[in-house]
Amino acid sequence: MRRRMRRFAGALAAVALSGTTLLAASPPAGAEGTVRKCGYYEDAVTAWYNHCTSDGSHIWVYIDRAWPYGDVERCLGPGITDIGGAREVNNAWYSGRLCNP
Repeated sequence: MRRRMRRFAGALAAVALSGTTLLAASPPAGAEGTVRKCGYYEDAVTAWYNHCTSDGSHIWVYIDRAWPYGDVERCLGPGITDIGGAREVNNAWYSGRLCNP
């Protein structure tokens, strides 16, 4: 009986320790908004475009801006680029063409 209790206590301790390790590695609650997705996204102030690539390519991105700013196309490299204010930019998308920096 004591042997079973020791095994149970050992298993319980292992589960508890692994649970705390998993919790420590997890992002804090409410941090989902900080994950940078590929493509267009915005926060409360800024519009962003994240060109997710592993080949280093540069792409033309069409930026749909609110009136009176006028739409534009920009050549963007890999990674995250500030493309304007959140109130200024409505959306942005890859135009299907590569560009030279």
